[in-house]
Amino acid sequence: MNTCPDEILALASSPGLVRQAHRMVARETFVAAGDAVTIGGVTVERLAQGPAAARCPCPATGVCLHIVAALIWLRENGSGSAGTGVDVSGNGGLPVAASGPGTPTAVSLSLAMDELLASDPLELCRAAGVAVTRRAATTPVRSCSVQPDGDRVLIRPAGRATAIVYLAGLGLAGMVSDAPAGTRAVDHLCAVRDLFAAEGRPWTWPSDTGPATGLTTEQHQTLVLTRSAVTTLLSSGLAHLSSDAADPLATVGLRARAAGLILLSRRISESAAVIGAVAAHRDDASERAAVIALAQVWALAEALERAGPEQLPKLLGAVRRTFRAVGSLDLVPLGALWWQTPQGARGVTAAVWQREAGEITTVTAARAAGGADPAFRRGRSTALLWGATVPDLCAGPFRLDAPRATADEELSPTTTGGIQPLGPFDEAELTRVAVRRWPETVATAGLFQHGLTGPTSRRPHLLAPSATGDLVIDEITQELCWPLEDADGMLLITRIPVGPVTEERAAALARLVESRADVQFVLVHTRRSEGRTVYEPSSVFTRGRQGLRLTALDFAAPAAVDLSRLEALRARFRRSAGRSAGHFDEPSADPATALCSAVLDVIEEMAATGSHVLTDRRRQLLTDRRRQAGDQAMSTVERVLGSLLDAPGAVPSSLLMRAVFVLDRCQALAG
Repeated sequence: MNTCPDEILALASSPGLVRQAHRMVARETFVAAGDAVTIGGVTVERLAQGPAAARCPCPATGVCLHIVAALIWLRENGSGSAGTGVDVSGNGGLPVAASGPGTPTAVSLSLAMDELLASDPLELCRAAGVAVTRRAATTPVRSCSVQPDGDRVLIRPAGRATAIVYLAGLGLAGMVSDAPAGTRAVDHLCAVRDLFAAEGRPWTWPSDTGPATGLTTEQHQTLVLTRSAVTTLLSSGLAHLSSDAADPLATVGLRARAAGLILLSRRISESAAVIGAVAAHRDDASERAAVIALAQVWALAEALERAGPEQLPKLLGAVRRTFRAVGSLDLVPLGALWWQTPQGARGVTAAVWQREAGEITTVTAARAAGGADPAFRRGRSTALLWGATVPDLCAGPFRLDAPRATADEELSPTTTGGIQPLGPFDEAELTRVAVRRWPETVATAGLFQHGLTGPTSRRPHLLAPSATGDLVIDEITQELCWPLEDADGMLLITRIPVGPVTEERAAALARLVESRADVQFVLVHTRRSEGRTVYEPSSVFTRGRQGLRLTALDFAAPAAVDLSRLEALRARFRRSAGRSAGHFDEPSADPATALCSAVLDVIEEMAATGSHVLTDRRRQLLTDRRRQAGDQAMSTVERVLGSLLDAPGAVPSSLLMRAVFVLDRCQALAG
C-alpha cells in the first residue's frame, strides 16, 4: 500500500505540480540521508511526516515542487539501509523509524482507521493549537463519508468535493487536503471531529474552548453519546437485538434529562420503548418504526449542535410547562382522547373550540409512568379536567372562568374558577369549524406532526363527513378501520389500533356504527406511525331527536356485551360489515410517498440486518429512485440519495439517519 500516491500529492499541492515533479524525478539526481532528501543542492527535511509537514528552504510556500518530487522519488526509488532511515523492504519507499531517540515513527500499513479512532481528542486539539481549536469548536458537526484504505483514511465532509486524507503514523500535522491554507488546519481538525461523530465516538473539546454552540460541555458530550448509542443499535442489526438492547439508549436518555436536554430525553425515551418492543418481537412494533424513531433522535441531536441563541431554548425543552392567566373563555367541546405511551405515561387530551379566537385548542392532563397518582385513571365519573368529568364537559358549550394558557395557547387542565354551561350545541357553528374536504386536513396534519419540537401527542381535526362506511379489521396492521367520505367523494381511512388501551374506544365505535347513528361530525387525532400519518377517531357528534350529541368514545357508556377478547370484536365486525375481516385497500399513494417508501424499505433492510453496504440490488434501486426524484423536482430527496450512493464502502450511520429523517418528513408533508 502506497501512503502518498499521486492523488494525495495532488490534494496537497496541485495536479500540475505533480506532473512537474515526475519530470524532475526523471532528470535530477536525488540523495537520501536519514529523514531528508537533497535535490540539486536543495535539501527537503521531515519527509517522514508527510507532505503537509515536510520543510523545504526554497521561496515557494506550502507543499512545493521539491517536496512533491522528493516524496515521489522515495516512493519509486527508495534506497539505502536501516541506518539511512529509508525502507526498501516493501512499503513503497516510505520512511521508517531508525533506531535511537528523536527519530520518526514507523508508518502503519493497515491500522490507519484504528489509529485515528484511538486518538485522544484533547491531544489532537493540543497538537492543533489553541487558536485552531477555538475556531474548530465553533464549527457545527457535519455529516461525512469515511473510507478506510489501508494506511490512510479518506474523510469527505458534507459539502466538500474532495476528501481530506489522514495518513497513518503522521498525526494531525500530516493530514492532506486541497483546503485553503488559511483554513486548512481548522478543516482538518473538524474533519477528524466529524469522523468521530459519524463513527459514534465521543469527542471532547478542551475546557477553555467550550462546545460549538451555547450548550454546556456536559450537554455536548451527551449528544456524542446519543449518536454513539444509535450507531451501536444500527450496527447490531435491529432484527437481532437482545432483550436488553434498549438499556444503553435509555441510560443516555437519563443523562440527557440530568444535563437539561429535556426534549432529547423524551425522544430518546420514546425510541428506547420502540427498540424494546422490537427486541421483544411484539406484533405492534417494527424495524421501520424503530428506524424512524432513531432518526428523530439523531436529527434533534444534530439540531442542538447547530442551534443558535434563538433556537436553542425551544430545542432544549422544559421540565414543566409555564402558564399565564387569561380572561374567561367561551368554549365548545369537540371531544377527548385517553392515551398511554409505551413507557407507561398516561393522560387525557380534550379538544375545544375557542369562540372568540376562532381556533381549536387542546388541554391535556397527564401523569408520568410508574403508577404515580393511582386515582388518575380513565372513567366516566373521574374528574380529569377543570374539576369536571369528560362526559360532563362533552354535554355542550361552556364558559371557563380564570383559565391559564401556555405560550402556544394550550390550556392548563386546572383552574381557580368554574364552568358555566352555555346551552346546547349549535350545528351551524360546528359546520363552520369542521373540515369538509380531506386534502385540507392532510396538509396541515403533515406539517404539524413532523417538526423536531412538535408534539408527539395527537393533533385534533374536526371532520364533517358526507358519508361513513362499515368497520373492517385490518389484519396486517391490527387496526380497526372506519372510512369517512368527504364532500368530493374522497375517502379517508380512520384507524384505531387494537390493544388494551383502545379496546373500549373500538367497542364504543362498533356500537355506534351498528346502530346506524346519524353521524354529523368526527373528531380525529393525527399521529405518525411507521412513516405514515394515522387519523384516529376519538369522538363523534350524532344527530338525534334532541339535537346534536357528543360522545367521547373512550368515555362512552359500558357495553352490554363483553368485548374484552379480540376474537369477539372480530365476530361483531364481521356481522356489522357483512364480510370477513381483511386488509382495507386504501387509495394508491402519490408518487412522492411511493418513492420515499421504496427508499425507506432499503434503509430498513440495512438497519435490520446491520449490513450497511450497498449491494448491487440496493444501489440500482437507489439510483432509479434518485433519477425519479430529479424528474419530480424533489431536489432535497435527490441530494440525500446522492449522498448514500456516493458513500464509499459501508454507508455511515449519519447518512442513514439523515436520509430517514428527510424521507419521513417528505412523506408527512405529502400526506
